[in-house]
Amino acid sequence: MSGFSLIAKPGMKRFLIIPLIINSFIFIGLYFWLRHDTQALNAWVMSFLPAWLQWLHYLVWFLFFICYFLIFIYFFTTIANLVAAPFNSMLSEKVETYLTDNRHVSRSLVE
Repeated sequence: MSGFSLIAKPGMKRFLIIPLIINSFIFIGLYFWLRHDTQALNAWVMSFLPAWLQWLHYLVWFLFFICYFLIFIYFFTTIANLVAAPFNSMLSEKVETYLTDNRHVSRSLVE
């Protein structure tokens, strides 16, 4: 909980806000893309079910939901970490400088 108080310190917000905005757009885009593909794949699989196995529709829909959720979380986490990586290093330097009161700041933070 003490880490949340560091967000309000001067110079910390820019290293948090930029990745948050980018990741929000990635989250929304990935959601709609996977949702569209999952619906099309689900409809394709359902077309192979004979009439007497229509009760499996609910089971297949549930399995698609679980798979969709796992794939969504995996891809979003991977992409979000790739996008946030440059900001994480700068944020960690800024936090270390603030916590240790170390005046040996790297060139990337001096502005």
